[in-house]
Amino acid sequence: MKKAVTLASAVLALSVWAGTAHADGKAVYMANCLACHGDKGQGSPVGPVQKGNKFILETKDEDLKKVILEGRAGKAKKYPKIPGDMLPWKGKISDKDLDA
Repeated sequence: MKKAVTLASAVLALSVWAGTAHADGKAVYMANCLACHGDKGQGSPVGPVQKGNKFILETKDEDLKKVILEGRAGKAKKYPKIPGDMLPWKGKISDKDLDA
């Protein structure tokens, strides 16, 4: 019985933590990304679609963080049909928010 209670407590703690991380990620996106990428990740004339984006789904987290921090311009630009550049967020977003 004691093991079951311990296991249930661990599962509950992980569920609460995962829910918080998800909520924080959404809040970070809404505060920083939706202006260009849309409130649901649908994209806009100035930012590509995020939801279901093959590049995002197949790229390692560290590489995505690098794009967010350094931005994309010139030859590094991934979406040539988008007229503007991806602005760098280095110094504008915390590591915690970036991880969320």
